Amino acid sequence: MMQYRVSYDAVIIKLAPGNPRRPGSKAHGRFGLYRTGMTVREYLEAGGLIGDIYCDIARCHIVTSDFPYNDVARRVRESGMQLLAEDSGA
Repeated sequence: MMQYRVSYDAVIIKLAPGNPRRPGSKAHGRFGLYRTGMTVREYLEAGGLIGDIYCDIARCHIVTSDFPYNDVARRVRESGMQLLAEDSGA
């Protein structure tokens, strides 16, 4: 199996509609920190955990712009499309 190490400068692309984590859990709160267009570094500085990033990539809840095995990330890199910050929902 190939290993993947996320870059702290990679951009997060949120794929999951809403928050798939169990309401009331710590993971639910951390998932709420994700914003499409933020970097991994920004997520971690906001209080997220690197383990959550790997777990959410594995479950297809998010992808990072540098993820080599994902068609979404490849298309984002190749197209040069701009990612717009999503509504905070507040």
